Amino acid sequence: MDIFQVFFEQSLDLCCTADQNLYLQQLNPAWQSTLGWTCSELRAVPLTEFVHPDDLEGALSIAAQLQVPDATKVNFVIRFRHKQGHWIPVSW
Repeated sequence: MDIFQVFFEQSLDLCCTADQNLYLQQLNPAWQSTLGWTCSELRAVPLTEFVHPDDLEGALSIAAQLQVPDATKVNFVIRFRHKQGHWIPVSW
């Protein structure tokens, strides 16, 4: 396992990759421990299914920005639904 993969897997921060349709592709164990969903559950639907309705428009706008080649860094907070139903603020 290379050093990047070790960092990715062991990070306490939520680390992930997603495709253009916002389906999670690769995610680290912090997702499950933070949000309660299994990795399979998180990969089964678009990431937007877990976003608070009031944050959805902003999340989609940021996702579009990040798909532009050479996109600049963005800093934002989006609330994600925990499996038990409450909302967790996640800083990106």
